[in-house]
Amino acid sequence: MIQIATTLASSWAAARSKQRSQKEKYQTLAEQAQQAEQNARTRYENNTVYLFRSSAEKTRQAYENARAQLAARQAQWAAHGITGQSASAAEQTLHMQTDVHRQAAQEQQQLQVAAAQEEKNYQTVLQKLRAAASSYRRAARHKSRWGSFTEALRTLFN
Repeated sequence: MIQIATTLASSWAAARSKQRSQKEKYQTLAEQAQQAEQNARTRYENNTVYLFRSSAEKTRQAYENARAQLAARQAQWAAHGITGQSASAAEQTLHMQTDVHRQAAQEQQQLQVAAAQEEKNYQTVLQKLRAAASSYRRAARHKSRWGSFTEALRTLFN
């Protein structure tokens, strides 16, 4: 009887130790998933800021190029005696403005598509990491002391 009690106690202690180490392992994995989630959030925010800055820079550059082209054309028109009030000059100016506005609108559309794709990718990664962290936490809480006692009894009878 003493032998059985000793074997049961040592089996239970071994099962508790195993359970503790598994719990720590799953808690560590859950923390790593949480850290990966934070890293994903930081990457998403940085990528989004980059998208908006690059789009704003491209739009600004397009307007500056249009202004420079208009100034060059106005100088060319002035050399030929054409004023900005003439119909052909006004038409060309309007055409340039329309082109730059179209280019800016196209850049905004590309920004929206890229930002939506970035958001979709982030949400997918976030969902997977949250599911993994949740399953790790659930696995860490899975067995109770009675579960380790039952495992010790099962070891005793095998």
